[in-house]
Amino acid sequence: DATGKRTFLPYNETQLKKVLLLVKDIADRYQIPPTNVLGHSDVAPVRKQDPGPLFPWKQLYEQYQVGMWYDDATMKSIMMNNVANFEMEKDKNTFIFKFQSDLQKLGYDIIPTGSWNSENRKVVEAFQYHFRPENYDGLVDVVTYSILQALIQKYP
Repeated sequence: DATGKRTFLPYNETQLKKVLLLVKDIADRYQIPPTNVLGHSDVAPVRKQDPGPLFPWKQLYEQYQVGMWYDDATMKSIMMNNVANFEMEKDKNTFIFKFQSDLQKLGYDIIPTGSWNSENRKVVEAFQYHFRPENYDGLVDVVTYSILQALIQKYP
């Protein structure tokens, strides 16, 4: 748009249903592990933005057992246990390094440095497209942090 913020168009419901069924069929037919089904933005976050934050990753996971998704209760527990200290810790190099390392463990192409730059903020944005589509500003807050930790626990 005019402000430079990316805009994403909603998917047509018919198109979406066919895509979800196709993804499930391809994963089954070629015996692709469900956690290996990713979007372009997950694989190349600096260059790609698709399928974007409007793609229903949670629906794909819940209805077709494809992809990965965090356990909501685990995420909320992590958030409640970290909310008090989060603001004090989030800008420290050790925290940033660990967050970047955890993104890397999950498969994102990021080199942990302990500081933020435009490229690794795009990695956070891509992570948010997939797992926190209601807020994809590329900034780490306690919710984004908690989602990542819940995923790391579920998919070590």
